[in-house]
Amino acid sequence: MTWTFWLNLGLKVLGTIVKLVSPEIRDLVAQLIQEGYNKAKATENPWDDFLFKVLATLLGIELEE
Repeated sequence: MTWTFWLNLGLKVLGTIVKLVSPEIRDLVAQLIQEGYNKAKATENPWDDFLFKVLATLLGIELEE
């Protein structure tokens, strides 16, 4: 098995969990990701932005630019 297998498996599991949690928790997670992204944009390090974009994508959260 390769690392891509484990990555894909992790993404499927994470996606399933996010769909099963209550709407209040999903909203809270989305809010935390958005707040983190806003703070990351304020830094000079582009990897900060990248981290939150990846997290948002993995969790199916649309970020407000």
